[in-house]
Amino acid sequence: MKLLKAANPEDDVTGEVTVWPTGTRIDVTDQTKSGKCDIYELKAGKGEPQDLYQLRMYWDGLVLSGVQPTRGVLLAAGFAEHMAAMVPLLNALPTPLFPDGSPSAPYNFSLATHAEKQLT
Repeated sequence: MKLLKAANPEDDVTGEVTVWPTGTRIDVTDQTKSGKCDIYELKAGKGEPQDLYQLRMYWDGLVLSGVQPTRGVLLAAGFAEHMAAMVPLLNALPTPLFPDGSPSAPYNFSLATHAEKQLT
């Protein structure tokens, strides 16, 4: 989170955003005044399928509260087999409607490793 904030000092980078009535906390959000809202699920070790679904839960919770995410990134040291094949399948699923009934944008999930983001 510190590196993301350093790279984007004008953005609101925080780990304090919660969704759903249970108060589920999103690992990291990166929001700009222009409307960008990137969400991150962070894993110290290997990313698993349930981690990608957790990212989807964050996305859906934001939409249901009236916020449109722009990108969802699962950031991990590496990924379980077949994880890359899951991403386009999840991105093709229907997204929830906003509270006013209008459609939300399609999912935009991706995978990134610590090494790709120079976090090792």
